[in-house]
Amino acid sequence: MKILILGVICINIICQIKGDADPVWSSKTDGIAHSCDSSWKKQLGFTCSCSKPAVDCKRMNISNIEDLDIPDETTNLDLSFNNLSSLLDDLTGFPFPVEELFLSHNNLETLSNLTFYNFPLLKFLDLSHNKLKAFSPAVFPVINSIQR
Repeated sequence: MKILILGVICINIICQIKGDADPVWSSKTDGIAHSCDSSWKKQLGFTCSCSKPAVDCKRMNISNIEDLDIPDETTNLDLSFNNLSSLLDDLTGFPFPVEELFLSHNNLETLSNLTFYNFPLLKFLDLSHNKLKAFSPAVFPVINSIQR
C-alpha cells in the first residue's frame, strides 16, 4: 500500500514540475509557440530564446512581426537589433501582458495610433536608435503605466 501512495505522490510531483516548466504555450497556435520551438527555425529563419516570462528575439534579423508566435505569459519581450521598419497595427494581435518591450536598434520609421493599444501594463519601452522622426501623442493613449 505504501508503494502505491508513493507512486501517486511521484506522479503528482512530475505533473507539477512539467506544468511549471512549460513557459512557451501560445493560444495563437494552441501549442508550443513557434518562435520558441527550434523545429520551426527552418520555416521562420530564427528561434527566440524563451524562458518564462521573458522572450529574447534580439539579433534574429526579423523584419515582419507577424512571423512571431510569442508565449501567452510573456512580460518581457526583446525585439532589439532586428530589421523592423514598421509597427503600424502589427502588435494589436498579441494577447500577452508585456511590461517591458525592447524595440531599439531597428529601422522603425512610423508608429500608428494602435501600435501599443494592447499594452496597458507596459512599464518600460525602448524605441532608441530607430528612424522615428515624429509621431502623434495618440500613439500612447492607454499606456498610463510607463515608468521609464
